[in-house]
Amino acid sequence: MECVWGAAPAAVTARDVEDALGDLRGVQYITLVTVLNNLWKKKLLKRKRFGRAFAYQAKIEREEYLRQISRDVFAGIVDLGPELAVSSFVDVLADMGPKEIERLKKKLAEHSRREKRK
Repeated sequence: MECVWGAAPAAVTARDVEDALGDLRGVQYITLVTVLNNLWKKKLLKRKRFGRAFAYQAKIEREEYLRQISRDVFAGIVDLGPELAVSSFVDVLADMGPKEIERLKKKLAEHSRREKRK
């Protein structure tokens, strides 16, 4: 996906991805074709025929993709136990420092205000 986002707004072929990866040994061209096709099947990419190959473009922006993935991961952790999830999250945030914690507190307060208005 990084190769596809990096080429935006242009479309990329598996050969373009292969070139972008450079000296990454052990990744065969057919593997790249398979990965791109799987991402298309998952509706993360759109594709058009480009000669004998397909050219792919992202259907979702990088930030939105990361937001969705993060949400899914965190939801899975919460399913294990809400207290455990929050406790672990707080431990990770504590390592980030007080400025970052303060910024996140403001974001949480803003979210709470929006929810109350609904």
